[in-house]
Amino acid sequence: MIKIEKIYKKWVVEILFKIKGQRFGEIKKEIPRITPKVLSLKLKELEKAKLIKKKINTSQFPIKCNYFLTKKGEDFIKIIKK
Repeated sequence: MIKIEKIYKKWVVEILFKIKGQRFGEIKKEIPRITPKVLSLKLKELEKAKLIKKKINTSQFPIKCNYFLTKKGEDFIKIIKK
């Protein structure tokens, strides 16, 4: 179960609304006020809460990581939009 206090921390909801399969830098460009350190920390928290998934593509160089909403994350966004 997800604790509401964790979800409503600063930046978390905004990050969830921006994630559509982008890489770290692309998410950072969409939220210019957030620092790279805080974005990295929040992405790790969201991944741990299973709201997002990090996909790593090792078939190319450089290695690319993209972030996607999980089913749980999509359901959470639907609830917030209501």
